[in-house]
Amino acid sequence: MQIALKNVGYIKEAKVGLTGLNVVAGPNGTGKSTIGKTIYTIIKSISDCDNIAYEHRKTLIHSLRRSIFHSMRNDLEVIVMRKRSLFEEPDDMEKLMSHFGRSFEESLTKFLKNNEYEQARELINHNIALVDSFSGLKNKSKSTAKKLLNDLLNEFTTVDRNDKIEQSLRFMYQKMFRQQVNSLNSHEIAEVFLDNNGNNLKYHISNNVETLPFSDRLVIDDIGDDLEQCIFLDATFIETPLILQVADNIGLPFHWNDITTKLTDNSVNNTESNICNQVYKELSCILGGELVYIDDKQDFFFVHKGTDNKLYVSNMASGEKMLGILQKMAKLGLLLPEHLLILDEPENHLHPEWQIRLAKILITLVDNSIPILLTTHSATLIDALQEFAEAKGISDKARFYFADQKKRTIKDVKHIKNKGKDIIFESFYNAKKFLPDR
Repeated sequence: MQIALKNVGYIKEAKVGLTGLNVVAGPNGTGKSTIGKTIYTIIKSISDCDNIAYEHRKTLIHSLRRSIFHSMRNDLEVIVMRKRSLFEEPDDMEKLMSHFGRSFEESLTKFLKNNEYEQARELINHNIALVDSFSGLKNKSKSTAKKLLNDLLNEFTTVDRNDKIEQSLRFMYQKMFRQQVNSLNSHEIAEVFLDNNGNNLKYHISNNVETLPFSDRLVIDDIGDDLEQCIFLDATFIETPLILQVADNIGLPFHWNDITTKLTDNSVNNTESNICNQVYKELSCILGGELVYIDDKQDFFFVHKGTDNKLYVSNMASGEKMLGILQKMAKLGLLLPEHLLILDEPENHLHPEWQIRLAKILITLVDNSIPILLTTHSATLIDALQEFAEAKGISDKARFYFADQKKRTIKDVKHIKNKGKDIIFESFYNAKKFLPDR
């Protein structure tokens, strides 16, 4: 399985594998994180299609309801002010508040959740007819409100599986990229292709941002009939250890909410996974304790081995938080062959010794068929990953890619021991030119 991107963000062309260990190295601002965010978007859109499609439509209902309300309110407020001066009741404004307020949205959301589409359509059609009874509303405002209500009506139709996946992709692109997917340097169409042994997914996003909404610009070109059966069941995207300090998850990026939800679920355990037990014990040894989540306090703490002392997670070093996240995932049994683990520059907060020990753990996971996609700037981490892969005899499962800043490409550099290693480390060597002359 591999993913290919064209004209996505900074990337002009990229092709990266998704089984075993795949390491993307290169300078800042070359689109390395875009690879991880894109595949995470795809996996979530397919594996959790029903829930995400529901969230997508719920968001649209909220937006449309507010637009309908405010499209009429401006006209009616003028009438209300005049009627108040004549001591008359503002009937139209009362109708607006009672029939198009939050209770209207809450009813529609409930109908959506329960798949009660007929009831929702009856309510919307009733309100379409009601608009004509607003004596203080100008014809232009009535037309606008009716159009928006008909748009809302369209959300309460049965959608097939492909439409749900398309809706999920649109929702996830808003949450992961704020819909800013196309290259800012050209007007090329962005293309994404998930090559999955015949059960493929291909879609494009046109770059006419000024003239079309995102919902019309993202179009699925091809989708395999059994794609859900072949793709990963889940993905976890670890971008920063700071997620541990915002466990209330209000207003966070989607992938932050996803991992905090996973890490705060104390009902799950890893008793059935030997590899999770092994990784948990090794990380506990490195950290000298354990990251825990306490339900009553709704917060993460670090408990040193052999004590009951609880250190607030905000007082932990960032490197400890980073390894603590992996430790907690191992304890919860979240490191699985059917789950893709995406690590975005995990070495940022780690001492070189811990980078090497992390590399050993990652190669152990890969040796147990757990897929990992990793981006990095660290020569130490790359070297260690290669050494441990060779020691385990799984060099064929570890692939390395270089993000070329000039060409705006991300390509496989084949065997890192030979020419590939020179390509990757060239950027590290070139950085020395910024040191002072001696």
